[in-house]
Amino acid sequence: MSALKKYQHFSIDQAIKDCSKGQKERYKVVTINWTFAKDGKGGQRYDQVHRNEYSFTLKNLIKFIRDTYEVAEDVISVEREK
Repeated sequence: MSALKKYQHFSIDQAIKDCSKGQKERYKVVTINWTFAKDGKGGQRYDQVHRNEYSFTLKNLIKFIRDTYEVAEDVISVEREK
């Protein structure tokens, strides 16, 4: 299965500019962490999990996804911050 939609040769100078620009933008990332919530008494609530919101650059978002690939946290949405 390939998701590649377009391929083209690109100048190194333009690639460097695009990479630099892309690292200035931030993305709001919402995840569900499937570990159970605490009940405040040291126990766990088996009817609740965690919904987390993050703000990442694209580079850090990719690192986050790689680092959490095999843990109990799933990305459910990614939006560019304004």
